[in-house]
This record gives sequence, C-alpha cells and structure tokens, in this order.
Amino acid sequence: MITNPRLVTVIGALSLSAVEDPAAGPVLGRLKTLLSAIGRHPSATLSALPAALLLGEYGGGGEWAEGFVRAAAVTGRATQVLGRPVLSLRQSIDGTQQRWIIRLGRQSGHPVGGEDHLEFSAGRLLVSQQYLSLLLPDISPPPTAYTISRAIAIVGRSGLDKLNQLGKVETAEPRGSHALVVFPPKEGCADRRPVHALIVGPDSGSCPEDEQIIYLSSIIPAPDPTFDPTQLLEPVLDRLLRSASSSAPQEVLRSSTFYSQCVPHLPPPSTTPSASWIVPSWPAEPERSGLAEVVEWAAETAENLAKQLVSTSDSSLE
Repeated sequence: MITNPRLVTVIGALSLSAVEDPAAGPVLGRLKTLLSAIGRHPSATLSALPAALLLGEYGGGGEWAEGFVRAAAVTGRATQVLGRPVLSLRQSIDGTQQRWIIRLGRQSGHPVGGEDHLEFSAGRLLVSQQYLSLLLPDISPPPTAYTISRAIAIVGRSGLDKLNQLGKVETAEPRGSHALVVFPPKEGCADRRPVHALIVGPDSGSCPEDEQIIYLSSIIPAPDPTFDPTQLLEPVLDRLLRSASSSAPQEVLRSSTFYSQCVPHLPPPSTTPSASWIVPSWPAEPERSGLAEVVEWAAETAENLAKQLVSTSDSSLE
C-alpha cells in the first residue's frame, strides 16, 4: 500500500489521471496499458523513444467520427451535411411508424445561393448533448457535473526548444515537436487537480513550421460559474514557458485564450423520446476525463450506442 502523498501524485501523473488522488486499480491498469504500448508508434511523437500514444492531426479524437461519416458518405450509406445549424427536431407519424424530422438552417459562410432551410427525416436519431434543448425543450437543463478550465496558447520561434534537447544521450533518436507535461496540484490548495499541458508542433500538420500550440486543461470538481480559469492556468503557462523555452515568455508567446467547459450530467433515460439517443459530449465522471482515458471512454460510448441501435433494429424486425 502506497501512503506517501507525493508518490501517489507522481504515479497519478504518469498514468495521465485527471484527479489528484486516483484509485489504485484504474491507475495500475492505465500504466500497464501505456507501458505495453511503448514501441508501437513512430518515435517522432511524444518522446525520444518509440511512443505509446498517437497524436491526431487537426481534430484529435473527433477524427474518428469524421472518418466514419466520410466513409459512409462515399459508399452511399449516409449523407454528410456540413456547416448548417440544427433548427428543430420533432417526431411525426408516417403511416404506422414514427419518424424524426430534422430541420437545418442556411449554411454558414455562404450568404448567396443555396436553400434557406433543409429538412429530412430519420427513423432513429442520435443527437449530440449540445442539442438537448431542441430534443427536450420542456425539461430543465441537467446539473453540471464539473468544470474543465482550459487554455490555448500559440508560441513562435524559438518555442519550447528545451523540450527537444537531447542532452548527453548521443544514441537517442531526435524528438518531435510534441510533448505532454503534467503539473501536479499545489500543496495546500483546495479543490485543485493536476494541470495537463499538451504541446503540439508542426509535425502534426496543424500549425506552421515556426509555431507550437499549447493546450492546458485542469478539472474544477465543484461547479463554480464565477471561477476564472485565467487565475489557475496563466501562472502554469508562464511557468511552462520559463522552464521550457530559452527565450523570455513575452518573446515567444503570440496569443492565448482562457475559457471554461461545463460538463453536464445526462438527463434521466425516462425523459428521452422513443427512437432517440443522446450522445454525451464528455464523460460525467471526472476520473475518465484524462487526456488518454477520455479516448477510451469515447470508444466505449460509441460501442454501447452501436449495440443499442442494433438491438432496436433486431426488435423491429421481429
């Protein structure tokens, strides 16, 4: 049994846990997964060694959904509609079957030409949690589970060049322009969790050759609408720049923004209309919101939804 609080914090950081005092079971499972995955991916990613993690270009985990939708559209099994806002969702009776009527607005960025509205129907509806007010307009919004403080910063030349130095290891392979840094919570600071810093470079294809993008995130367990994410993350950003760059922060920092992401609970299943499923935008359990864990959560959520759809399809054929 590990009783040293500092050691628990370090082990949690190595497992990419989003909480300060993680449970032993999930942490050991996560470490086992990460260690067994070392060497599976090219070395020019997160370290000088063959990496255990893949870095998605442009959209991260969202590329999974994008790839599925595009593949389905190309094969004629689905229609992909881009850039149109969802105006309304309603159910109607088509003979003996209930159908969903989805109404979309004008495509953004194209004020000339095209239809003002687009309407189509579907037998089953999977809707993102962000459209909950359209699906259930008569119920109160679900309570917030927790809040994620986030920041995005763009740094220019010379960037975080100290992260790429090889030191005295002559046989090490060159590192890429990406890194993952975990800042443990400050001692004596209540309701604070680790801060994760994901650093993405031009190797990802998402920024120019002379820039890097820094994504900071940390969980605020108690929902507090008055909390300012700048107070938490700006000192961390400054600390990262001072320790990882050979230039002063004001010389490399080109722009930064700080914001909060509220993660709500899902409404009770009994309130969801028939033939509809709400796709959560983020896990309601803080323990699953870590950088690596959330990807597994997304895959499990997609698998569970697919099983539910298949079971309803089989039932309708009986």
